[in-house]
Amino acid sequence: MHPIVTTAITATALTAIAVATPNLADASGAGTRHSTLTLRLHPHGGGQLDLGAKGLSLGDEFFEHGTVTGDAQGHYLLSGSLIAMPHGSTPPQESQHFTLRLGHGTIEAVGQHGAANRFTVAVVGGTGAWRGATGTLRAGHGRVELDLTR
Repeated sequence: MHPIVTTAITATALTAIAVATPNLADASGAGTRHSTLTLRLHPHGGGQLDLGAKGLSLGDEFFEHGTVTGDAQGHYLLSGSLIAMPHGSTPPQESQHFTLRLGHGTIEAVGQHGAANRFTVAVVGGTGAWRGATGTLRAGHGRVELDLTR
């Protein structure tokens, strides 16, 4: 797989730190809360599928799984695929899906971004304690900020 794609995947998977602020009611008093988690991802396996044309090509897939430690304990799964080839100075584009399975529910984050060391994907929901979670997951240089509202 192309080094740019591998770098982005590795930077995300090796270390993930999620940061937000304590639970707060919103100004309207409707009970919206902003949550804080600091997590570290520990990869235990994964790989890449070179689909279609040999080498970097549309549809190539990657996946990884491991454990989560920090403010919450659990497991994670990261999967994605190459959805656009590089053109000039534009990097390849990836589509990714993160699942964090924590002790009191799950958090789901998905999105598309350039295969680079910095990117942002959307938190699109959760279950259990994270039911209705929305926000962003920003990754860069081995660090991830996870800002959640529920």
